[in-house]
Amino acid sequence: MRARIVFAWDTPRARSLQAQVQQVLSDVAVAFGHSFVMKDERMGVASVEAYGSAMTVETVEACQEADATLAVLTHPDGLLELAQGLSCVLACHLYEEWPAGCDVPLASGLMPQGVICYPLYADERLRDAAELAYALSGHGRVREIPFDGSLRENWLAATQALSARYTTTLPVQVTLNDVLASLIADPTGLGVVFAKPQAAQTLAAAADALCGGLPGHQRFMGDKCLHAYVDSQAGVNSLSPSALAAAANLLRTSLNLVREADCVLAATANVQQTAPEGGLGIDAWERISQQIALAGELLHPKG
Repeated sequence: MRARIVFAWDTPRARSLQAQVQQVLSDVAVAFGHSFVMKDERMGVASVEAYGSAMTVETVEACQEADATLAVLTHPDGLLELAQGLSCVLACHLYEEWPAGCDVPLASGLMPQGVICYPLYADERLRDAAELAYALSGHGRVREIPFDGSLRENWLAATQALSARYTTTLPVQVTLNDVLASLIADPTGLGVVFAKPQAAQTLAAAADALCGGLPGHQRFMGDKCLHAYVDSQAGVNSLSPSALAAAANLLRTSLNLVREADCVLAATANVQQTAPEGGLGIDAWERISQQIALAGELLHPKG
């Protein structure tokens, strides 16, 4: 397969993760006989000063011409303009657990439609999820399918402090049927919904059905645009799990290379199982790369 991929990044930290993603894709291309032409686009500081946005027309046009785009950012500046330029109209992510290392200001820059969260966390992670909901409230509604008992108490405790900062935001209580009806009428206006697991699964399935049957646990923003969080926990010399997840998602979602994506995830899991405390050490990438190459050789023997 021949594919053109554009990477957008903004800071040296994001560039480091982008380089790791690019290395994953390069090894996959060699192992499976693909040809990936990869191009970098830096989100411009000068553009922010001149136009109020980090996204330039040239970058949007480059992404429009590409087969896949991966934005690896530490700040949300320019992200909405990029998504709009690529006609990305719906993002749906079902969070079973708040992503480790997820930066709330970064996440708030994502397209807000269809962020569905399980309100099952405790303490800090629930507060992070609540803050994301309020941060997104400037772009979409915050709706809540009522839950009770300890879940309700945890949610009220998490939002109590936020209410003083976001005085114009009041979560609206709705029924599952109300949300489903609005989703069918306007798939781009789902907004932010907090719900119990069963209701969240139902909404994710409905959003998937309306947008081509993509997996409910993946964020999708049209055919080309995919986003990765910069993992602040990763050391300078260590391989970030975010890079592997981003590469696998791009292969699966944007390029429809399911087998290759499964190979990356399987190789990662194999290395994690043998690493101290299930982590990824300095030599992790070399070991993962060897497993990807072995899988490619088994599937496409040379000679």
